[in-house]
Amino acid sequence: MTTPDSSVPRLVVVDDTDPTIQYSPASAFSLDSTGSLDLVGYGGPAFNKTLTGTTTNASLSYTFNGK
Repeated sequence: MTTPDSSVPRLVVVDDTDPTIQYSPASAFSLDSTGSLDLVGYGGPAFNKTLTGTTTNASLSYTFNGK
């Protein structure tokens, strides 16, 4: 018996500084690359010590090819 792919969740990590991510509008996003939030919350430090966030209506797009 095989398990359907959709029943086994996967975690995909994408570096928020990946140049293929399109932030819109770019001015709505801010980048924290100091690692100051690494000890806040759950799950350990942020990947590569960077977090990108927004406090307004904004969007991002990212094309992912893979399985």
